[in-house]
Amino acid sequence: MTTRSGRKFAPMPPHPTRRKGLAEAVRDHFGLTQVELARLLGCAQATVARYEAGTRPLPDGAGERLWALHRLVAAPPAAPPAPDPAPLRARLAQCRYQLARLTLLVATAPPGPAPVAARRLAAAEAVPAALAAASEFYPLPAPYLAAQRTQWAMSLNEAELALFPSRRRVADTLQRARLAGLAAEAAFLAAALGEPAEGGPAEGAV
Repeated sequence: MTTRSGRKFAPMPPHPTRRKGLAEAVRDHFGLTQVELARLLGCAQATVARYEAGTRPLPDGAGERLWALHRLVAAPPAAPPAPDPAPLRARLAQCRYQLARLTLLVATAPPGPAPVAARRLAAAEAVPAALAAASEFYPLPAPYLAAQRTQWAMSLNEAELALFPSRRRVADTLQRARLAGLAAEAAFLAAALGEPAEGGPAEGAV
């Protein structure tokens, strides 16, 4: 179609009812607003609005681009690309390692003797103070000092678990939840990669 000024326009596509034209179909399919579709077509939003209202055709370039997009709408959907297996395999290996390590730690963790636990808690503040005084003239490097504080905090935590069964039950429940989560994630990743699933922790392992 050519106007009196010589400008070319793509002809209006045949849509007898005009309830849903090409532009609307493309916008619905790809979830686009009129502004977003106009940017893809290389025209103004008002041009798309007038086209959808049936009052004015699109310029030939925009019309060609619209038809190209509509062919994608009418075409059968393509299969989604297969995920890259490398990061999935890396995460699967990590899950299996953590699962095996946590299962071993839970199975071999010795129960904390109550007398030792009581002595630890009684010296909760004395031990850090004594170590700090001893390090006054022989200061520890920052990494060693951090490791020292972390170790004593872990020792106190073990003592609290040994002396207070309710806290131990909470810790056991959290460990069971973590083991179950790791086992489920590893099984899902193995199935996605088409690999055989490895056995998870036995029931009651924690």
